Amino acid sequence: MHSSLKRMSGALLLAALSGCATPRYLVSDFTMGERSVKYILTPISARAGKNEVQLYDFIVQICDLDTKDEPSACKDTTVVSNVVPQSIY
Repeated sequence: MHSSLKRMSGALLLAALSGCATPRYLVSDFTMGERSVKYILTPISARAGKNEVQLYDFIVQICDLDTKDEPSACKDTTVVSNVVPQSIY
């Protein structure tokens, strides 16, 4: 397993055990002109098959950047739902 996937799996397990609100995991972020783009994984409650695999929504968030490079007017778009993280890399 890729080391970054191992770290992400460990972080996901830790968050699940902590009982906090639904976490969002930043996969990647970059700027494009006057926009900020983030790729985010959000766990959902659905499970896949007998193996009880945690499923996620893969979201792209695009925000305008103001003159101080602070994000505003962010819009989230769910690209795919009910996926296993390794299936989208």
